[in-house]
Amino acid sequence: MALGDSVSANRFSVDLGKFQVATVESVSGLGYGQENGEQVRNPTPRSGVTSVPSADDGPGEVTITRGADAEGPFTDWVHRTSEQQGPVQDAPDITITQHDGDNKPMVRYHLTNAWASTWKGPTLEAGGAGSATESVTISYEEAKIEAIQ
Repeated sequence: MALGDSVSANRFSVDLGKFQVATVESVSGLGYGQENGEQVRNPTPRSGVTSVPSADDGPGEVTITRGADAEGPFTDWVHRTSEQQGPVQDAPDITITQHDGDNKPMVRYHLTNAWASTWKGPTLEAGGAGSATESVTISYEEAKIEAIQ
């Protein structure tokens, strides 16, 4: 894929620490500011980490939409961190990875000191045929973006 090409298919996965724990339907709110900083590229081969050292590189929020799920490590993390409403000591950081149509990682968003600040359950409708989804808003203290080469 050439630089500047749009992606025809996306898949998103969520890692807690070093382990992939969920795939999700959509992610919104990813981004960073550059108002007071300069873009810095990590020169190490195969790394491609992009970081923005400015005040806008600090706290933020992303919203993940996924199938309603009552089990698993990601759900446990949501419950654990939402109870405290802030970073939980010893809780792993979150990484959201965007994959292309061939399931190859394209971009990783590393969220440091993250916690689930809001959870919205599915719309419940008797006789409804739609899939049940939930959304989780994740607050974080710092974000780093890694472009996969």
